[in-house]
Amino acid sequence: MIAARIMSVFFILLALTCLIMLLKGYGKWSKSVYRRYLIGVTAVYLSGTVLIAAVLFFAPVLQVQFAVASELCVLFMFIMSGFTVIRLGENMDAIREEIEAKKMSSAIEDIEKVIDQDGKET
Repeated sequence: MIAARIMSVFFILLALTCLIMLLKGYGKWSKSVYRRYLIGVTAVYLSGTVLIAAVLFFAPVLQVQFAVASELCVLFMFIMSGFTVIRLGENMDAIREEIEAKKMSSAIEDIEKVIDQDGKET
C-alpha cells in the first residue's frame, strides 16, 4: 500500500517536471510549434496521475498492481497523445505545403494560358 502511494507520487513528480519543462522552455519539445498542444496533453496527464493518487490515498484496500497498471496505462496514453499531436501536425504541414505548391503551379499555368491567348489574338 505504501509502495503504491510512493509510486503515484513519483508519477505526479514526473508529470510536473514535464509540464514545467514545457512551460519554461527547456528541452527539445518546448521549442516546437505544437508547444501549446503538448502543454495541454501534459496537463491532462498530470490530472490523470493526480486522480490515481487520490484514489490510492482514499481507498487503502487497493493493491500495488492497480497502481502499476493504472499509472502505466495513463503514461502510455500520454506518450501516444503527444506523439499523435506531433505526427499529425507534421502531416498537416506537409499537406498544406503541397496544396500551396499546387495552387502556385495552377496559377502559373493560368497566367501562361492568358499570355498565350493574348499573343494569338494580335
